Amino acid sequence: MDSNIFTILNLPYDATEQEVDQGYTVLNAELSEKRFASGEEGNSAARALNDLNTEYRIYKDDLKRKKQGGSTGFEAVDSQIKLGNIDAAQSMLDQIMDRNGEWHYMQSIIFYKRDWITECRKHLTIAVNLEPTNAKYKSALQKLDMVMSNGHIEAQYFGNNRQSGNGSYARGQQDMLCNCMLGYCLAQLCCRSSAGRC
Repeated sequence: MDSNIFTILNLPYDATEQEVDQGYTVLNAELSEKRFASGEEGNSAARALNDLNTEYRIYKDDLKRKKQGGSTGFEAVDSQIKLGNIDAAQSMLDQIMDRNGEWHYMQSIIFYKRDWITECRKHLTIAVNLEPTNAKYKSALQKLDMVMSNGHIEAQYFGNNRQSGNGSYARGQQDMLCNCMLGYCLAQLCCRSSAGRC
């Protein structure tokens, strides 16, 4: 028996959780009865039942991890970053098992906050590789590369920042700049993760 819950249940890979649960219940009952048959029939049913239960547990565990790594989990990490609780944000991010593009994007922001720019770029690159069509990740990486190569970029390039009359940034924006425009860019991306733009 193929060790894949969808193949075992003869379901398409886009089957819903309810469809998987229903298929599992039916097949589990069938195999549970057959395993008491004599000879190879019973032995085969017992092995198939064991495979079924193992793959079903794997499937449910994967679903649980994905739910933990969904928007709510990342929103909690984002909140801690905004509060400046970088250690807490890292701890929460470490608990998310699904290391998808958003996970690496959030890790890049945490590393930026720690002034670990090389590691920041590494995780942004991974995020882009995992989700090459994600405009948010691509924009962040492009701007990071631009900042790293040019050393200085005019503030207005990143948008949405108003300057005071003497050309300095408004006091309320200074914390977001994080001493360079990369910090502003990443902070804005983090704050606007749902908007998909910097």
